[in-house]
Formats: sequence, structure tokens, C-alpha cells
Amino acid sequence: MGLWLGFWSSSRFGLTRNNYIAIYVTLAIVQALLMFLFTTSVSNLGSLSSHRLLDQATNKVIRSPQSFHDTQPLGRIINRLSRDANVVDNQLPDALRMFLYTMVLIASIIALLIYYFPYFAIALVPLIALFLFATAYFRITTRALKHHEAVLCGKMFAQFSESVSGVSTVRAFGFQNTFIQSLREAIDNMNSAGFLNNSSQRWLATRLDLVANTMVLTVGLLVVSKRAVMHPIRQLTEVQTGMNAMERLHEYATSLDTEPDQPFNALSIQECWPQKGEIVMDNVQMRYRSGLPLVLNNLNMAIHGGEKIGIVGRTGAGKSSITAALFRLVELSGGRITIDGKDISRLGLRDLRGRIEVIAQDPTLFKGTIRSNLDLWSALRKAGLLARPTPTHRTFTRSPSRQPDHCLRRGYFICVYLRRDRLRRLGCH
Repeated sequence: MGLWLGFWSSSRFGLTRNNYIAIYVTLAIVQALLMFLFTTSVSNLGSLSSHRLLDQATNKVIRSPQSFHDTQPLGRIINRLSRDANVVDNQLPDALRMFLYTMVLIASIIALLIYYFPYFAIALVPLIALFLFATAYFRITTRALKHHEAVLCGKMFAQFSESVSGVSTVRAFGFQNTFIQSLREAIDNMNSAGFLNNSSQRWLATRLDLVANTMVLTVGLLVVSKRAVMHPIRQLTEVQTGMNAMERLHEYATSLDTEPDQPFNALSIQECWPQKGEIVMDNVQMRYRSGLPLVLNNLNMAIHGGEKIGIVGRTGAGKSSITAALFRLVELSGGRITIDGKDISRLGLRDLRGRIEVIAQDPTLFKGTIRSNLDLWSALRKAGLLARPTPTHRTFTRSPSRQPDHCLRRGYFICVYLRRDRLRRLGCH
């Protein structure tokens, strides 16, 4: 656009004023369309890529084995699925778009300057060398600072999660002020890393301004493109630090091991399985990870349907490990477990975990109404009544959402668990 205005002012092509105006308007429209297409393409591709990457990473984390969650800090997982996802989704596409735009703009300015003043290329060499040196030094520093900030952020999330999960114990021993002070220190450490990152940007700006002001022979370049040179360097750094977040998300999306949905030799089960509830454990051996000692060593047990069994033992004896083995949260190292004659290792995880029920020591309900937590629709579907529209159907689906644990005691939670299991098995009796 500016080049054409120069041609117009000097009447280089000898056209009429209307022709110059028409060509200028055409160039303006083409430039606007190209900018719109470029911005839309980069934004859509960035959004699509980030959503796909986050979905893959979330799916891998949800389906990862129990050993992964035992070894990975909760704060690190939360940081990668929240902070890193925000960087990839919001900051990285915009930084990449602005970096490409400003680089093309600077390249065109330099090309015009060299076209009109060929000797300017000689003075451009030391200037580019100084800028590249300062940029390389800055990139190494800011990359380390960004990584340090991400690590401190993960520690802060982990400490906050631990404090929330153990709030009753903290209050019981009167350590509220200690935990509050510790959390404040973690937040200060995280903010200090961010302050250092911002200071490093100011450091780069100072060096670049100093280099630009001392290059007297390149005054023309400094006047035209000094501010433009700063912007792509910052955007390139944002792109690189954003790529670090993408790399961490990509690690979760591609390299995490997941639990198998269905074994290759899966058994077929009836809709109402299990009916008797007979559990047989034959020489069951289980360890949480390879290299660790067995927590269940040759366990043999037979529980007939309808029996009420109590398991008593000290802390760490393996009581919870039996539940983990029944739900296949950890695969057995040896032996087998059968329920109503079906080897659970040959069942799909969805079939196994969807047919047995557990009531935890600290039961919780999902956010919503009691009706939504009871899973009423599966019972209506089995009874053949769901397909018949009724005035109450709309009321059921539009019930106001509220937290059940605000108005129910813990004892009622267990009743809701039991009622939900009875409704789920309504068609089997």
C-alpha cells in the first residue's frame, strides 16, 4: 500500500488519478481479505489443534493405570491440563500469528531499503548479528524461566490440593496458619518466577534499544523498524515457550499407557450378570508396580452369594488392595478372580465396573438433584416407559441443579447409593 502511494505521488506509470485510486482501493480490499484469511486460518488451526491435543491428553490421563496417578504429583497433572492447555489454546496461536506477520513486514521493509539503497545491506550485517546474539541469549534465559515458573505453579497447585483434601486434619491439629503461610510462600515463589520473566523482557528491550541507538549509520532502519524488530522477537519467544506447553501436552496425549477397554479373548456376559454374587479368589497375587513387593500373596478366598463378609487387618495389610483387584484398578500378577464363574480378567473394564457397586468410606454424589443421581432413566428404559412422552419428562430433565451434600447427611448418601444400584438392576429381578 505504501509503495503504491509512492508510485502515485511520483506519477511513475503516467496513469490518471481515477486509475491510481481504483488500483489503491483494489489493493486495500485484497490486503484486507488476505489478512482476514490469514488470521482466521491461524486461529482456527490453533484452536482445532489445541482442542484435539487437550482431548487426547485428557483421555490418556483418565484411562491411565493407577500406577501413573500414584507416581505423578496431582499439581503437575492439573498444571498441564489447565495452564499449559491455556497457553496452547490462547497465547500460542496469537503469538505465532503476530510473529509471522511482523517478520513478513520487516522483510518487506528491508527489501525496499536495499532496493533503494543497495549499500544499506553492508550496514545491515552487523546490526542483524547483534540482534541475533541478544535474541539467542534472551531465548535461552526466558525458556528456563518459563519452565521454572511452570514447575513452581505445579507445586503450588499440588500444595493447594493437599491442603483442601486434608482440611479436616489441619483443623483438628490447629495448623491453619502454618498451611496458609506455606501456601502464600508457594504463590510468592510462582509470582517471583513470572516477575523474572517480565524483567528478562525488559532486559532484552534495553539491549536492543542500546544497540539501535548506537548504530548511527543505520538511522533509517532504526526509525522505520526498531519497534517492529522488538515485536517479532517477543512473539518468537512466546511461540517457543508455547511449544513447551504443547510438548508437555503431547507427551500426555501420545505416550501414556491406558487401561485396555476389551481383552482380545473377552467373555460374553448376560445383561443381569452377576446374579448370585459368588466371588472366588484363587492364588491371587498383586503388586502395584513392577519391582515393588506383593501386597496380595497367594490369597485364596470363596464368598458365596448373599454372605456378609468383614475383612479386618492393620493399616497396610491389603484390605483396600482387595477392592482394587476386584475392580481391576491394578492387574493381577498371578492367580485369578471369578465372579459367578466368570474370570474378571477376561471381561471388558466397562462391563466389569458397570456391573458391581462399591460404597466408599467417604461417599459423594454428583452435582445435581437426587433424581439425576439415582439414574432413573435406565429403569424407565428397561420398563419400556421412556419412549412415551409425558409432561413430567421435561420437568425431570430441567430440574434445578444444586449440591446434594449441602442438605443431606452422610448416612443418606449410602441410601442413595443403594437405591441407585436397585434401580440399575430393576429389570433383572
